[in-house]
Amino acid sequence: MEALVTAPSPPQVRAIGVANFSVPYLTTLLRTSRITPAANQIENHPLLPQQEIVDFCRARGIHVTAYSPLGSTGSPLFKDEGVLAVARDKGVSAGCVLLSYHVKRGCSVLAKSVNEGRIEENMRLVELDEGDMRALGRLSEKGVTRFVYPSFGVDLGFPDKQ
Repeated sequence: MEALVTAPSPPQVRAIGVANFSVPYLTTLLRTSRITPAANQIENHPLLPQQEIVDFCRARGIHVTAYSPLGSTGSPLFKDEGVLAVARDKGVSAGCVLLSYHVKRGCSVLAKSVNEGRIEENMRLVELDEGDMRALGRLSEKGVTRFVYPSFGVDLGFPDKQ
């Protein structure tokens, strides 16, 4: 009796996206999955640049999407003198500067608002130069601030939460 040989079935999933994946979790996923995530959605803003995971993703062709890109409701970023200085120089709002920061870094953003004027303002982006990016990069030099970190009940592997 001949053994029945069948071709492997095609993958049922062609693309995946992940959220809150740190370097250790992505390393494990990439080692065990046939599919590389198209995107990793992480909290990201000048007070939490997460350069390690951004660089890791970029090197592997994984797009980074920033959630909480403005810091969060009532964020101190809107009052930060470094952000305000760039905003004054560009003639735009602090929110515009923060969203432009992500675009300059090659990330997409999820900026939530129910206010029509703020939604319109969020669509205005400006070109930030290297001096602007250095000024915004200095915001996390004294330490990072994560605004959104629910109690998942598991160590997600982020360096600032270990």
